[in-house]
Amino acid sequence: MRFPIVLQLLAALSFLKISVLLVTAVVSTNGIYYAYQKYVSGVIGTSAESRFSVRAMTGITELDEYTYAGQLDATIVFSDAEGAETVFDLHYPEDYNLFHDGFGPLWLANMRADIANNPQATPVLGNSCLQTKRGENLAPSPRYRTGYKEYLVCRVLDEEGPDAPRLYDISKSKPAVIGIIWANHNHQPIDNRRERCVAEARIWSTEVAKPRDRFMACVFVVNEALQQVETFAFELTENRIIEVGGGNESWSRAKVKTRASPILEQYRLIQNWLSDEQSYDEAVDRAYDHIVANLDQVIPTRESEFSSVERRQATVNFTFRAKDTEGIFRIRDGYPDGADRHLYQHIRPLVCGSDERAALLAFQENRVTYTYALDRSNGEPLTLYAVFPNLPC
Repeated sequence: MRFPIVLQLLAALSFLKISVLLVTAVVSTNGIYYAYQKYVSGVIGTSAESRFSVRAMTGITELDEYTYAGQLDATIVFSDAEGAETVFDLHYPEDYNLFHDGFGPLWLANMRADIANNPQATPVLGNSCLQTKRGENLAPSPRYRTGYKEYLVCRVLDEEGPDAPRLYDISKSKPAVIGIIWANHNHQPIDNRRERCVAEARIWSTEVAKPRDRFMACVFVVNEALQQVETFAFELTENRIIEVGGGNESWSRAKVKTRASPILEQYRLIQNWLSDEQSYDEAVDRAYDHIVANLDQVIPTRESEFSSVERRQATVNFTFRAKDTEGIFRIRDGYPDGADRHLYQHIRPLVCGSDERAALLAFQENRVTYTYALDRSNGEPLTLYAVFPNLPC
């Protein structure tokens, strides 16, 4: 018997065996697809033992005055072999809700970096939060891709315990990366919670976590009505993510593929500007050049009009003129940030339109880029100097 014929015979037998398995449902096409998605999503790890144990206490309280499904209370406690505990006590949206009358930053808490030293402040470290639009997840797998009510991940500081004073000292703390994924029951499926959290946590370990962070957790709200919340905890080493409890698996702490996400791109830009002032200055230069070259995109309004724009040292300053001064007063006094929001509509196409320019607008919470002056209809100054707040693109 010639050798090629032997190979053909073996191939035929292998094909026949696979066909029998499929027909008898021992191996299903759905199972093969599921295993393939786990592989390409990077949620299949290697066996490992963590140095910690974890316990999590969670609950949801109804909040009638909010548009949220409820306040999530989560206390996550990591314990080492000697019994020493590291405690994270979080309350969403109490800790995270920094919206400005419905207009919030893309990542909450992008404010002064020393906010963690304020006893009345959130445990969230400033400039650290990544919140996606409409609960968009970041892992690329089609099997896990869906929309959530909330998708928020932040670096937070530990404390002495849930009953201890909420005092945060960044010089003594142990930061952790903790994300909240809140299921939306209009989008199915919401199964595979562990795999979903692992897929997202691998992204958080490089995009949000800093090299010396040692703890990470994913809090998954499955069903708020049933108080069904699952917490998946991880230990971070220099180059590994180790599951604490559960399947005792580990994964490489290396960059992995993500969905194409403008929010993530803007987050990366902001994190870079925090450490590289020159790159921020160059971004402002590009934004100013774009604005000057596209003044034909200014949007007119009945109450006011755009006059000019100029670069003043590190800022871009716009000047507007009121067509109807009394009308501007009514807008200014009618609702919070009324004048800011009204004048912003003139220039919205100029300061948005790219990830970089949108990130500069969000970066207003950290460093002022866009300011304005407003004149009366007769040309006399009405507002000599004001700063645009962080308004959405």
